Amino acid sequence: MIQHMKKLHIILLALLSLSIKAQEVVPGIIIAKVSAEYGSQIESEGLKHRSLVALPCYHGLLNMTREYPNATDPNGKTDALGRPYIDLTRTYRFNINTDMDLYSTMDQLKQTGMFEYVEYTTYSHSMYVPNDPLHTNQNHLIQSSILAAFDSTMGDTGVVIGITDTSMDILHEDLQGNVQPNYSDTIDGLDNDLDGYTDNYLGWDMDGNDNNLFFANDYHGTTVAINASATPDNSIGVVGSGFNCRYLPIKVSDNSTAPNIVTATGHQGIGYAVEHGCTVVNCSWGTSTWSQAGQDMVDYATINFDAVVVASAGNQPVEDAIYPAAFGNVISVTGVHNNDVFDNGSNPVFTYHDSVDIAAQGFDVYTSATVGAAGSNAVYTTTGGTSMAAPIVSGVVGLIRSKFPCLTATEVTALLIDSADVIDDMAQNIPYAGKIGKRLNALAPLQANLCTLTDISDRTNNHIIVYPNPTHNAFTWDRPLGRKFNHIIMYDPSGKTVMNTNISPRTRWIDVSDLPNGIYRIRLNGPDGPAVQNLIIERDN
Repeated sequence: MIQHMKKLHIILLALLSLSIKAQEVVPGIIIAKVSAEYGSQIESEGLKHRSLVALPCYHGLLNMTREYPNATDPNGKTDALGRPYIDLTRTYRFNINTDMDLYSTMDQLKQTGMFEYVEYTTYSHSMYVPNDPLHTNQNHLIQSSILAAFDSTMGDTGVVIGITDTSMDILHEDLQGNVQPNYSDTIDGLDNDLDGYTDNYLGWDMDGNDNNLFFANDYHGTTVAINASATPDNSIGVVGSGFNCRYLPIKVSDNSTAPNIVTATGHQGIGYAVEHGCTVVNCSWGTSTWSQAGQDMVDYATINFDAVVVASAGNQPVEDAIYPAAFGNVISVTGVHNNDVFDNGSNPVFTYHDSVDIAAQGFDVYTSATVGAAGSNAVYTTTGGTSMAAPIVSGVVGLIRSKFPCLTATEVTALLIDSADVIDDMAQNIPYAGKIGKRLNALAPLQANLCTLTDISDRTNNHIIVYPNPTHNAFTWDRPLGRKFNHIIMYDPSGKTVMNTNISPRTRWIDVSDLPNGIYRIRLNGPDGPAVQNLIIERDN
């Protein structure tokens, strides 16, 4: 019986394998690597090579192109261990008529003896799927490639997102697991850590000056916290865009209920957040009144504490500057539908302005709130507003900070914006061009390779000051302690070398006018050793 079961198991596995292949193979594409002896012939003749012309399948070979057009011939180079460099210049993609039998065509190509290998290619999918049962209702996880981003990083519990908002239920079933405790001040009636806040173990109410963060019938703060930081993989509810990144709840409103909620301590809340370890701060609130005090607080957070501040751009269907979103050094977020349309002709549009940096889903965002007493009835439903879009972005900022701890707040901001998708060229969005930002793309910035490019992880002891930074077209640097440099290497966000040249010790300016927006890693070499720094190239689109 056991032997029969084993045979059956093997047969089922074989059938499953065939089923997977049938579903995953990309039709009409073959990847083949030309043998070295035929490399130059194929490079010059391509599909006109006599061995290919003679194949029965020849007329179904639509074209033949290099799979890696930027690859260069290693010319026999080896690494430090003597391993030969891989030559990708001889790898080609055949596009064939999809009516042809893929496997028969592959066999014919193999039989020419011209190829080292001949393979089909398969579709790749996101491997990680959270077990939170309602995450499939969260359209923004797909729209902004957040689900795919979880394959690159699941966030870090050491990255804390400050949620400055209204009432928050930290006992909510999907928020309990991701709240950041203050272990230095457990609840005992004493200010154990001497920070001026007694028993601020799980956040603080700036308005009430106590640790009571929740009052019934206000849902705003809880829904915002859910979007950024709902506990992942707990078999409950939904998942936050920051996945494992923790959140610190900071109530900055009075105890009014919508639409009469007043936030008078928002700026103080930003300060509390960064002073208590938050490297990302979400502000789903705002006013149309500019203030120097507000800009000072944002600068305090971003410059003094190297935190990224994210804020909602407003919900009124007008062109207007809403603060703190429109302050300098803030990522301003507006909302779009899940098809990237800003104005669908039926729903009122959100606030738009030339200060807006990023758009994320703001209509029908699936989230959760507590109805009744704290920790009681968790309701999962859809809601909207730029207040919902901003924490989605904040969670993604948390992912970036988790994967690239070497980046400053300014660099993280530039990476997020430069990697986002242009949507204001869509027909429906053209009337708002330049005023709705770019749509959030969580996966794109995580494909960068910025923290390990120069083999120098510590910029503190080997750094230079590069300026202007950000720059438009050129940069220079200081010369600490008279150090001289004779060689410069620059890497783009993917790790590709974009500059590698000798320079004169008297060189003052480096021209980068031909490089696109992004963060670049600079390594300057000289007789006193290397120095490194990041450079942001940023031009108005």
